[in-house]
Amino acid sequence: MIERAAITHTPGGQETVWVEDRAVWAAVVQVTASGVARYEQAGYSDVTHEVFMRAGPDLPLGKTRLRWDGSTLEPVAPARDTENRGRFQTIACREITDIIN
Repeated sequence: MIERAAITHTPGGQETVWVEDRAVWAAVVQVTASGVARYEQAGYSDVTHEVFMRAGPDLPLGKTRLRWDGSTLEPVAPARDTENRGRFQTIACREITDIIN
């Protein structure tokens, strides 16, 4: 499930609420130690999962997150074309464990 951030105005100020956008097919893989090292070399130190899905949905960093099997995954790097044909994309994500809403 792709979720998008929606800003609401409350008496206490602005608050981010996550709204379900759409369900998509995806394969989620936990990153191995060698995968973590590869991402660290590219400047992304907190990658825990890779999400493989059809290309298309725009996933702006900080404004989208993914729900999968009881976990919440936040993209940490721009999606990249998995096969150089524009059909599938790989999204490097980190698992968020401190969810309030």
